Amino acid sequence: MSFDEIVSIHEILVLPLRNALNAGGFLYFSWVIVGAVFVLLFLLLFWRFIISLPKKTRRLFFIAGIIYVASSIGTEMVDGYYANCYTQTNMIYALITTVEEVLEMMGIIVFIYALLSYISFYINGIDVGFHMMDRKKQRLIT
Repeated sequence: MSFDEIVSIHEILVLPLRNALNAGGFLYFSWVIVGAVFVLLFLLLFWRFIISLPKKTRRLFFIAGIIYVASSIGTEMVDGYYANCYTQTNMIYALITTVEEVLEMMGIIVFIYALLSYISFYINGIDVGFHMMDRKKQRLIT
């Protein structure tokens, strides 16, 4: 996901795919086709790992994934429909895009919670401390 954000692969794919498929409406941003295929391939590749997770973690992973994918692909389709019918330069389009981004971040928050919950089940605790050293006397100050 971060590589796509840096290189903007899905923005590069939009115009050639739209022209090749003569797409419009909900498929106006035609990268969603490639995105959906990628999600399915990802699920197939990691299925054994996902089902081996504890029940709570697996459930939270699925919830996070559903929120993220529904917002990134689903809301992008609504965005594309609106852009195709109207324009991308008005407040409603900006509002739909904002809802998409907020939902994506919520999916990531749920995923981080799932990871932290999984870690806390297996690790009793972590202590973090800061120590200052007196440079003149070369000893720790407590």
